[in-house]
Amino acid sequence: MTPLGHMGIAYLAGIGITKAFPALDVVSVVTTITLGGVAPDLDLLYRYIQTGGGNILDKTIGKHRYLPSHTPFFLLSLGAFLTFISLLFSKLSFALPIWFFVLGTMLHLFLDTLFFPEGVNFLYPFSKKMTTFLTIKTHPFWAPRKISQIDGWWKNYLRSPIFLVFEIFPTLLAFMV
Repeated sequence: MTPLGHMGIAYLAGIGITKAFPALDVVSVVTTITLGGVAPDLDLLYRYIQTGGGNILDKTIGKHRYLPSHTPFFLLSLGAFLTFISLLFSKLSFALPIWFFVLGTMLHLFLDTLFFPEGVNFLYPFSKKMTTFLTIKTHPFWAPRKISQIDGWWKNYLRSPIFLVFEIFPTLLAFMV
């Protein structure tokens, strides 16, 4: 999934949470969940450096999910650490947005497991095995050409109905909301 899809779906999740819990600050919740939904893909910057500025959209793009930034352990630990720091400095008001950010990152990991076989390293640091606990087998209608583990995968992905339905539609819906 591209950052666009992660952003649109995280935004809609934030809106849904604020509708379910109207006492929450809409701007704070939606902003932190949306940022959290995109944040794990910042490791693509590391991948850019790692490849020497080469093509990060090649057939090995799924390798960026091997980094700790794409693991629940790292993201939950980061949330706990930031909450501890906020409490240490008596900034209790920061604790809730931190956990909405973490919720956005966990949503990101869940979405990464849906359509791409690379999966996510859910058991890190206890295991380095990539896991896909909810891989949806993509029907040829949704992805008529291969969209994973080939060079130029992104061209096929951007032309496929799966991209339109699961990335463009939620993003347009998010803008309309």
